[in-house]
Amino acid sequence: MIGVLAAVTIGHLAGAFLFYATHRWVFHGSMNNPWLRHLFALPLVGRVARKARRIHTEHHRETIKHGEDIHKHMNVFFPFWGKCAVAVIVSAFAVISIPFAIGVCSFFPVYAYRHQKAHSGSNAEYAKHHLHHHYKNAKVNHGGIYPVFDKIFGTFESS
Repeated sequence: MIGVLAAVTIGHLAGAFLFYATHRWVFHGSMNNPWLRHLFALPLVGRVARKARRIHTEHHRETIKHGEDIHKHMNVFFPFWGKCAVAVIVSAFAVISIPFAIGVCSFFPVYAYRHQKAHSGSNAEYAKHHLHHHYKNAKVNHGGIYPVFDKIFGTFESS
């Protein structure tokens, strides 16, 4: 039983890391980075990555444009194709371990809930962490709702 709980917990942290990595290096990455240019040049994956980056950029524009009222204007959840992309990735993890895959999956509804709350006026620490990224410095706090990876990779800035 402990092994299953450990796999779920590690999977959840892996989901959080995947979010951090995608947010920092794909959504906010420099187009001078040869790895990012190579990713964007790939036939299917590149198209999905470019489209997701555009949606993320629009999310930042909408946040600045609408400020406190952003929750009235934003779509908190990924479009259908984004959910399919996550499902493919999680399915690959399921080949390794079902509990690990469940843990990875568990991150995304927690993130979606907290992300929506952050943009709806929550005063929780995770909300302050996220909104600092939107309103003060988009080059930091890429972890979204968990600052752990920002602290590990030196992109944490106190709100």
